[in-house]
Amino acid sequence: HRMLPMSKGEPRVGYVAFNIWMLPLVPKIEAAIAELRAQGMEALVIDLRGNPGGVGMMVVPLGRQLLSEATSLGAMRMREEEQVFNVAAGTDPFTGPVAILVDEGTASTSEIFAQALQDLGRAKVLGAVPSQGAALPSVIEELPGGGMLQYVVADYQSPKGKVVEGKGVTPDVVVPETRKDFAEGRDPVLDAALAALREG
Repeated sequence: HRMLPMSKGEPRVGYVAFNIWMLPLVPKIEAAIAELRAQGMEALVIDLRGNPGGVGMMVVPLGRQLLSEATSLGAMRMREEEQVFNVAAGTDPFTGPVAILVDEGTASTSEIFAQALQDLGRAKVLGAVPSQGAALPSVIEELPGGGMLQYVVADYQSPKGKVVEGKGVTPDVVVPETRKDFAEGRDPVLDAALAALREG
């Protein structure tokens, strides 16, 4: 996490990135957001590019950091039970604008979080392409002939009933990337996020 350089008079933007959703990271992410807020953060970029997901319920404590009203981040439905990602209103949530960055490596829990916050109008999603479209939990079983079969065991629907599996999260702002951008060290997706946050 860090504060991003901005010109005088522009909103102070904090940046948080992590590469997997695991519960031991929750206090670290909470501390990062608190530290950025103490530095005067007025807007936030959450970079989920290349994040393949992890523990689904981790979206709840992170959601509490950004949501001032109790809500749902969607539900994971299995044959005999349902896991609803209910988020209680945060006691002191960050209420400034939020941008979430995605790419073809953004999957699973990252997609659930991005789609839910997009549905709720809490964050703007930016990326060159939709996310991976691989949001569902699965199991792998060995077949009698030695082959392996992987199959999903639940179905996720976002707050607005959107299905992420096979489709991915569609960015609100699609940002073209070129080989020249990478060669010259530019990050057009992050630049577009900063432009969007300047506009509010």
